[in-house]
Amino acid sequence: MPPWWIKLHMTKETFLSGIALLFRYHLCGL
Repeated sequence: MPPWWIKLHMTKETFLSGIALLFRYHLCGL
């Protein structure tokens, strides 16, 4: 597995985690 794929996967995981946190925070804000 090339390093760029690992980096891309890590970025994707971080992005999804950020979206989940923002979505949860938005629901709590409501």
